[in-house]
Amino acid sequence: MTPAVAAALDRTRISDRTAVHLFTAVHGADATPARSTVRRHRRSAREKMAKEIKAEMTVNVPAVPLIIHWDGKLVEGMAGEGIAERLPILVSGDGIQKLLMVPKLAAGTGVLTGQAVYDAAKEWDLVDNIIGMCFDTTVSNTGLKEGACVHIMKHVKRNLLHFACRHHVLELVVGAAFTVCFGPSSGPEIQLFKRFVKWWPLANQASSKPLDDPVDGADKIIATCHALLKEKQPRDDYREMVQLTIIVLGGEVEANIRKPGAYFFNDTATTEIYTLKITLFREEFALTKHEKRELIRFTTFIVTTYVEPWMSAHCSTSAPATDLALLKAFAAYRDKEIGRASGKVMARHMWYVSEELVGLSLFDEATVVEEKRAIVSAMQQRLGEKNPPRRADVALDAVEQRSLASFATTNSVGLVTALGAGHDFLNVDPAEWSGRDDYTTARRRARHLRVVNDFAERGVALISAFCGAITRDEEQRQHLLQVVERHRALYPCAK
Repeated sequence: MTPAVAAALDRTRISDRTAVHLFTAVHGADATPARSTVRRHRRSAREKMAKEIKAEMTVNVPAVPLIIHWDGKLVEGMAGEGIAERLPILVSGDGIQKLLMVPKLAAGTGVLTGQAVYDAAKEWDLVDNIIGMCFDTTVSNTGLKEGACVHIMKHVKRNLLHFACRHHVLELVVGAAFTVCFGPSSGPEIQLFKRFVKWWPLANQASSKPLDDPVDGADKIIATCHALLKEKQPRDDYREMVQLTIIVLGGEVEANIRKPGAYFFNDTATTEIYTLKITLFREEFALTKHEKRELIRFTTFIVTTYVEPWMSAHCSTSAPATDLALLKAFAAYRDKEIGRASGKVMARHMWYVSEELVGLSLFDEATVVEEKRAIVSAMQQRLGEKNPPRRADVALDAVEQRSLASFATTNSVGLVTALGAGHDFLNVDPAEWSGRDDYTTARRRARHLRVVNDFAERGVALISAFCGAITRDEEQRQHLLQVVERHRALYPCAK
């Protein structure tokens, strides 16, 4: 059995017993191996390949600054194992995207999570490479005393940059707007969406109808959405959301309106997709006057202020400018109730205009030279706090007067230093940066910083698919995940 065959068997979740039947069919009854022999060879090949993967990682990242990601998930094991808390732990950086391990936790507390994340980095000899953490903004992660982030920094004995998942923050924002329009949800199902699924077989595609009232900036939004459709999107539902936005605003796309899929509680993309579809069929689908009014209200909010920031949330260097502009948009939003509710949530999560992260905007092509000069000046002259807050304190009613430079201090140099390319370019006029090696290296590394935790969801999907397959041995299970991840990278699909 070659390593390639063993890896293919693992990826396709073929048991040792089934593998015996396959070998018999290929080689004949005279060459039928014993099940124990197949199991032994597969375990050996799996362990060898996992060790090779780890050794390659050590060679490939000697000086690459990395972000460490994690995302807890309750996962069903094999028969008799029950449900357990699993913690996919991954790293990302300049050309690096790697699953480290998915340990089982006794509980999803900040203490245990922090210990597991540190242990994974230590086992892979990556502790010194870690410059930051990407995480969902739950209390178990962000708590000031018992949060996972605090405990990880205690273990590594230094400060780490805090890259709160920007999609998670935006989910909280849109959740606030949804609650304003439809009230709080009392369970995992939203009854309006449930009714729509039952009604869908009666839908007539030709009867879909865009918004009646013109939307400010609709042409610009449609143009932006068409540009997004030309790019590769990480998930099909993101592409569908963009297509529906175009249709709702009266534009055209070469796509039918799809049957509504599964609804996942707290999945923002699903919430937006359902809302946009119901809006398009609001004249056919039975709605109360209140539901129709609030539906149009929420849809208008989504398409005018939300879709574009959601789709660009993965861009690290534009994060400070995007978040500041979004907060200003909420403050000025003409529906004051939605604007204030969303703005209050956003104001509590201004991670990317904090003293330590606002410097990302120095590497954003959209930041004009004059703004970069002002930021650098503040980085050199405005003394930062000894222990600066991870999130900037921004008053919603005063945000219009704030600029990116107003958040920068001497502490902002820490980000540039962490990128490991030097910061002498800060002593040169920003108009001359593009020709400098230190700036271009730092810019490349800054652009590779992953600021959404969708990446960690791959680890969640992997452990969900393979935790109940092939082996009960925990060490072999970790080897299995390494082998499957590598095989998927080498052979993305069977075409």
